[in-house]
Amino acid sequence: MTQEGELNQAITLIKAGKKSEAIPILKNILKTDRDNELAWLWMSTCVDKPEDKKFCLQEALRINPNGENTKKALDQLEPKPSLQPTLEEMGLGASTVQKAALPLSNPNLAFSQKTQPQAAYSSNSISTIIIVLLVVMGMFWLVIGFMQLTSGTGVVFYGIWNILISIINLALIRDVVKRTRKVVLNLTFLGIVGSIWGAVQLFSGVWVQAFAIPLYIVLAILAQTNKEYFSN
Repeated sequence: MTQEGELNQAITLIKAGKKSEAIPILKNILKTDRDNELAWLWMSTCVDKPEDKKFCLQEALRINPNGENTKKALDQLEPKPSLQPTLEEMGLGASTVQKAALPLSNPNLAFSQKTQPQAAYSSNSISTIIIVLLVVMGMFWLVIGFMQLTSGTGVVFYGIWNILISIINLALIRDVVKRTRKVVLNLTFLGIVGSIWGAVQLFSGVWVQAFAIPLYIVLAILAQTNKEYFSN
């Protein structure tokens, strides 16, 4: 079943009042795609403890900082000003305060907050490297293409072809940002075709375009070795 199908199944169970059955499904989704905003939001409706709800909502807000409904839900969880005596005034020990600051204890979640920064850093690094490669290659082929078009030396066909490759490079940036499933296939195909095209021009004597070959190979390897990142 696809991730979207699993999410729809979990939502159906939640609406039917079967939250305990929906939690493992949402948990499985978030294990493979920690940046699934909807899964975090629906998970927040399944857990009972306020601190667990807060954690889920904070994750959703991390993914989508502009989520107004998420912000409102978090505000509702924040403690309201009260005229009640403080913990110290009530005679509660420091251990009670320390317990309140412990990590989430809900066994249904079982997510490690310690791994979040590393996972987020890894995901952002992958996306950034691929986008930089696509921008570099896109602008490079664009410049080469226009130079060939205006050279007047009978290489108009090559100029058009290079501009087309440039447009494909730059257009794929949108897919990388949205992390669509097809991006792995597209980047792999572009890596193979781009390497071949760069090699053909290299052997034809266009030495300046030699650097395209290793960059396209890196692009293809990044896509193939990080398939799980492009899972939306």
